[in-house]
Amino acid sequence: MIGSVLITGANGSLAINIVKCLLRVYPEMTLLLTVRDESDDNQNTTELRRLIAKHPNTAVSILKLDLNSLDETANFCSQVAEEIESSRLHSL
Repeated sequence: MIGSVLITGANGSLAINIVKCLLRVYPEMTLLLTVRDESDDNQNTTELRRLIAKHPNTAVSILKLDLNSLDETANFCSQVAEEIESSRLHSL
């Protein structure tokens, strides 16, 4: 892991292209991607997962985050802390 990148709204049209570029150019980076809707019913989230599947050696986490919800934001922070403690993610 040479570094970590956090992208909020990672299943947005612009962000998907940024993720694609990062996976291709910096496959050694750890990507922490947040989405408001992590279900497979969301076409962009499905596209994001398909894209990530093409790069199985890259460390990528997709976490649910809706910044309009204080509870979800707190849950997200707890999940990130767990990933840092387990060394799956560099400190941001």
